[in-house]
Amino acid sequence: MSSALREIIAIFSTEFDDSGLKKGEKGVESFKQTLTQLAVTAGTYFGLHKVAEFGQEILETADALAKQSQALGVSAADLQGWQWAAQLSGSSAEEFTAAFTKFNRNMAEAAKGTGPAVDALKDFGITAEQVKKKTPIELLDDLAAGMEGVQDPAKRTAGFMALFGKSGAKLLPLFLEGKEGIKKLRAEVDELGMSFDEAFLEDAQEVNDNIDRLKMGVKGFATQALKPLLPMLVQWSHGAVEVVKAIVPIIKNSNAGKAALVAFGAAALVALAPLLIPLAALAAGFLLLEDALTFLDGGESVLGDWIEKNFGKDAPGKVRAFVGAVAADFELLAKGLAVFFGDKPLAKNFEDFFQYIESTWRPAMKKDFGDVGDTIATWTSVLAMVLDVLTKVKDVMGWIASHTLKSMFETGDALENSDAKKKTDRRRRWAPRLAQ
Repeated sequence: MSSALREIIAIFSTEFDDSGLKKGEKGVESFKQTLTQLAVTAGTYFGLHKVAEFGQEILETADALAKQSQALGVSAADLQGWQWAAQLSGSSAEEFTAAFTKFNRNMAEAAKGTGPAVDALKDFGITAEQVKKKTPIELLDDLAAGMEGVQDPAKRTAGFMALFGKSGAKLLPLFLEGKEGIKKLRAEVDELGMSFDEAFLEDAQEVNDNIDRLKMGVKGFATQALKPLLPMLVQWSHGAVEVVKAIVPIIKNSNAGKAALVAFGAAALVALAPLLIPLAALAAGFLLLEDALTFLDGGESVLGDWIEKNFGKDAPGKVRAFVGAVAADFELLAKGLAVFFGDKPLAKNFEDFFQYIESTWRPAMKKDFGDVGDTIATWTSVLAMVLDVLTKVKDVMGWIASHTLKSMFETGDALENSDAKKKTDRRRRWAPRLAQ
């Protein structure tokens, strides 16, 4: 029972059985512990989800950077540095890329002595000889160095718009940093460990391109699955249109009751139309699954014929052998994962799982798939180690959170007891006076 409630009961001199409240207090404590555990678990899951999202964002950023640098004819390192400097100066990577694209075109014209950028370059102290000898990305340093030569803000803005187009004004704060200031900002990409080397960029492009291929392949499967069902859907849709055409005159010539009944029937018929495509897709999925199972069993199948036609007569057998090896090896992995469903402590389960991978699963994977299988086994061990660490971190966080909450509640109770004591002392002091 809380001290506040006990005080109220004492004031009114009421006899009270507080055993029920004591049980309630225990329930509250248990509930607080459960909430703490749920909060920690949810936080861990949310953290893992955000890590995955962050990794995907990095890959997409690297892929976009590689493609942009190729299109603009500059190194990825230079482009990334300038994009970062622009972002820190109040612009953005996208705005810088768009502006630099325009600057690229203007420099090509200026090298011939034409275009709106010729006069602006002169204002910033950049000569025609510099334009011819240097690349556009190198001219940006010269432009930053020449900012002091143009003191009129309006002239600066006009010059930048002539050089960079409409986005030029947004880049002014960046170039006002000066050549050395921009150099320091660009260097931060390396200092923060976010610079992408060529190997990373190539791998990121390959991963993203393969993801796009996989998405296209899934759509291709769906297209092929719907193809044999399309004639039936076309026939049904024509029939539905004819039914609607036949119903319209009936509605016009019938009394209100009959018309409403017929209209309701027609509406129900039309409402069922959107269900046909999902049903057709489901039927096509079953057909594809049945055909794939038939192929794996060695029977005649559309999938087997397609593989043989495109990859040779031996290909179906190789595919069956490969799928069989994958199934067998992952069945072994499932047996290893079964250790987590026992009564042993979680730490012991992880220890047994690591031993199982090294003694049983890794040799099987390496035998069937060589170095690739060995790598998969390694990454499986790494993933299990990460989960083991996260589990221990979760336990530590749970301990910290529970003790923190316990301390908070104890502090609250202490303050409440102190307040109650003060009230009791006041009543004792004032009681003689009130009695007089």
